[in-house]
Amino acid sequence: MTDTARRRGIARALALTTGREALLAAGVLVAQVVAVFVYLATTETQLLSVRETLYPVAWITVGVYFVAFLRRYGPDVRSSPPAVAAGVGYFLVLAVIAGMIWPAHQAGGVDLTVFWRSPGWGPTVSYSTSLVQGAIVPFKLVGYAALAYGIAAAVAASSRGAVAGVVGLFSCVGCMLPIVGAVAGLFGGSGAVAAAVTGSYDLGTAVFAVTVVLLLVTIPTADPAPGVGAET
Repeated sequence: MTDTARRRGIARALALTTGREALLAAGVLVAQVVAVFVYLATTETQLLSVRETLYPVAWITVGVYFVAFLRRYGPDVRSSPPAVAAGVGYFLVLAVIAGMIWPAHQAGGVDLTVFWRSPGWGPTVSYSTSLVQGAIVPFKLVGYAALAYGIAAAVAASSRGAVAGVVGLFSCVGCMLPIVGAVAGLFGGSGAVAAAVTGSYDLGTAVFAVTVVLLLVTIPTADPAPGVGAET
């Protein structure tokens, strides 16, 4: 590696980790951790799993950084109607799979219930109208919205990044595995599927992070450290 390439690599790494996007994500991270501690200290909730408590922290922090970075260095999504349409459509697909929106089973009035859970998992909003129903979990809403924005940016830039978005569908593996379990149970395989569901959010969080990385690598972006090492 040449000195110029090394300087550019260091400059880019510094720009990515000390820029305002990174500072924003760090602020969001700290705020979430504080909120979790305050919630545990002021309620009778017992912490059963540190890992599960931190899933929302990871999703929201990564999602905020991802969108902030693309808004600054990525293509202009708003100037491309097809990109906006692709992002909205992708979000709706994820929302349906996650149970955030679903056709209502019966006509009736508006029913809204809020469940106060650990920050990120809650407040979970369960709603039902005559047209649609579902449950909105904050960290899924933020995470899927971030992926949808990434898909929109990929479409706005080129078609190369669209394939990475397909992987994001499986970030809701925690919602899909119970469906598989119901089918497998008919053939005596429910025990194995139940074991898989136990770790589903581990896999879902990993796939979410991998999808973000794939989109960041694929989507053309401006150089965060322009002009560094340009001299020969």
